[in-house]
Amino acid sequence: MSNTVATAGSARPRRPVKFYLSADALFYGGDVLLGQRSVGAITSATPSSMTKSLTIPATTVPGYYNLIAHADATNTNAESNETNNAGASAAVSVGP
Repeated sequence: MSNTVATAGSARPRRPVKFYLSADALFYGGDVLLGQRSVGAITSATPSSMTKSLTIPATTVPGYYNLIAHADATNTNAESNETNNAGASAAVSVGP
């Protein structure tokens, strides 16, 4: 999954981005964690981009799902807007 983490504000310290499998395009606690990556300190001029390989569990019921990237997944960065930390892919087909 290709992803970019950026900030419009001041420099942010190192935090993880977590990747989830979701039945919709919204992040909820019941979404399935697929992996994570570390993000070094970023500023508005130095975003962090990466492609992360993810494995969907073999027990996943066939259907359409979204992949969600959730920055500051541990909610340890104090921000003026905490609602813009997750983004979802278009629906992808899982199964035979």
